[in-house]
Amino acid sequence: MSQCPSLEVIKVGDGGGDEGDPLPFQMPLLQQVLWTSAFSIMIIGACVGNTLVIRIVLGNQRMRTTTNYFLVNLSVADLVMTLFNCSFNFVFMLRSHWVFGRVYCTVSQFVAHASLAASVFTLAVISFDRFLNVLRPLQPRMSVCVCRVLLCVIWVVAAALAAPILPYATTIHYQLANSTICVILWPDGLASQSRMDYVYNVVILTVTYVVPMTAMVVCYAVIGWKLYDRGSCKSSRQVETFRSKRKVVGMLVVVVAVFAFCWLPYHVYFLLVHHLPGLSSRPFVQHMYLAFYWLAMSNALVNPLLYYLLNARFRYFFRQLFSEVRGSVRACGCVAPPQPPPHPSLDECQCGMSQCQIGVYQSAIVDYQSASVTNKVVLLAGDPFALRLQALDGHGNATPSPVTPETTNLLYHYISHHRISHHILSQQNTPYTTY
Repeated sequence: MSQCPSLEVIKVGDGGGDEGDPLPFQMPLLQQVLWTSAFSIMIIGACVGNTLVIRIVLGNQRMRTTTNYFLVNLSVADLVMTLFNCSFNFVFMLRSHWVFGRVYCTVSQFVAHASLAASVFTLAVISFDRFLNVLRPLQPRMSVCVCRVLLCVIWVVAAALAAPILPYATTIHYQLANSTICVILWPDGLASQSRMDYVYNVVILTVTYVVPMTAMVVCYAVIGWKLYDRGSCKSSRQVETFRSKRKVVGMLVVVVAVFAFCWLPYHVYFLLVHHLPGLSSRPFVQHMYLAFYWLAMSNALVNPLLYYLLNARFRYFFRQLFSEVRGSVRACGCVAPPQPPPHPSLDECQCGMSQCQIGVYQSAIVDYQSASVTNKVVLLAGDPFALRLQALDGHGNATPSPVTPETTNLLYHYISHHRISHHILSQQNTPYTTY
């Protein structure tokens, strides 16, 4: 399924072609430059984005949830597809020549099918897990042990689904053009004439697209009905819980929708080539296939962007990671350090914990009308890394009022806005919550 049908316009005989064999399509230089630019941006972006997702989830205790573990598996599948199939396959399609050997031709074909199946199975398991979580909120959540078992099952099933191509993925050398192509040579011929290839593509389309997408649509439809049913929210706590779940489910729905949009043209293309054999010999077919292939592969680039745009936790840790990278670059002397910000022109007060002065950041003040005090984020002047959240009365004096979830959320938003590392809080044993 991952080979380029436009390169199959050859006759398979005694290991090569004759003078009557048509040559594989060759692109003009300008078109090669344009396609190379498009694929290079996509490949680099997908590798960087998915590597960051894996680093963020595995490197931060607060991000190690079962849903995020599945998202890591999705990123691993995208990385495998990008690194071990897309990069090599694009060079093959661009140059009409496979230079990576027969063994890697088999590896590349297997990786393409296995990683695609692993991706869609991961999305299906996530949707089913959220389905059970919303419909049975009092039942225990999926444990990490069960999550790991499911991840292993996903890859075993994906590998089994890709296994039938292992004996038939091979290379064919075209003597006249001195060109080698990587194809799946079924017992009844090449893909464009093979009945076995058509049946296999229908199975792949059904198992990795139609059935999972239908199941996910049903799951998320029921989840949406449950989460947006106002009659099921009987307390303010339930309202907040449902609001948090809506954000997570909303992100997952967008991820599934983008996956469906990116992969549908690619699946349909192979069915069209079988029913319209003349399509594979048209001059524009190589560009059409490259466009569908680029769209499918770009799903690996889009997913990390969706996590950043639609999830506050991912967005916070993405920014923190970039801040650490910038700090490392500055430590190497490659970038001039930024000028220290001016001292805030703010009111001062006694902190109540020591005799130092504190600066009160007015932008972080939230005055709750129902509260008797004004909650403010304060920064100890004696230690710029000692953030505390204090309840201050109208005269600026610290009071012994306890820290509430609302004020800790205020601190989290303040930290996210100013890109301050979250480990500051752990050093001060200050609790904070995220959504």
